[in-house]
Amino acid sequence: MKKLLVTGNCQARPLTSYFEKSGYFECLPPIILHLARDQDRDLHLQKLEEADVILAQKTADNFALNYLRSGHLKTSHDDVVIWPNIFYSGQQPFLRYMTHVTKGRLFGPLDALHDLRIYMRWRHDRGLSTAPMIVPNYTEKVSEMSLQSLVEREAGCDVIISDIIRDSRNSERLFFTFNHPTNLVLWRLARRIVDILGEPIDIPFDHTASEALGRYVVPSTWTKENAVFRGDQMHVDVDSGEVSRAAGPPRDYSNEELDVAFFNCYDRKKAFREIDHIRLTPNMPVDRQLIESIHE
Repeated sequence: MKKLLVTGNCQARPLTSYFEKSGYFECLPPIILHLARDQDRDLHLQKLEEADVILAQKTADNFALNYLRSGHLKTSHDDVVIWPNIFYSGQQPFLRYMTHVTKGRLFGPLDALHDLRIYMRWRHDRGLSTAPMIVPNYTEKVSEMSLQSLVEREAGCDVIISDIIRDSRNSERLFFTFNHPTNLVLWRLARRIVDILGEPIDIPFDHTASEALGRYVVPSTWTKENAVFRGDQMHVDVDSGEVSRAAGPPRDYSNEELDVAFFNCYDRKKAFREIDHIRLTPNMPVDRQLIESIHE
């Protein structure tokens, strides 16, 4: 039985699970790139040497650990398939990470993710902006920019997924957040990798399985009127008034409850008022219109 190793971000574990279910490979524990540390180098190199097949998510050429760079793996090992980071904002066009220049990532009930519409409603309600956000065709612009960005990131990959996203983005739910695709998207990628490997592998799809990357259910183009979202429990310290994420399983939020939870966070942390010191990720050129509208 061949040994298979996947390297990548949070998508690496569920992708590995599909190849485990095939019964054709012995799958080594994946190397999660954003958690990889140089002190684990010997363990990583051992896994890489042990693997017969490596599925390496594409990395930048300046990725900190050079021996895990996808370009290096492609030249140093015989059987390597490069796959892309499946990242698309079109189904959650208002979702962004917020990072303060001095205070770092800003957190709320959806981890470091924020819906710009909720943030703008809060600013407007607290008298910090004079008008709600109005950017014509904002959703369509974000969708096209994000899809084009994915196509560009796929350059140099052995397998792509952007065509599937382009064809299905308006007809089925593909993402929970911009970097958390559904099981079905990951399964489709796995099937394409199988075709490249040329092995007689059957990878079944379990329609009853829980979503591997579905911890957060956020406002989306698929959101209906009375939608239920899923995020972290929030805790308010009775002495300091500070809001923080509570340990434990996620909880469900209604539209109104999600607004209240975010407003609580925004009210209690001064950094959220300092819009000129907040970086939005992914960085969409159209967001400049949003920032400018805040100061009108």
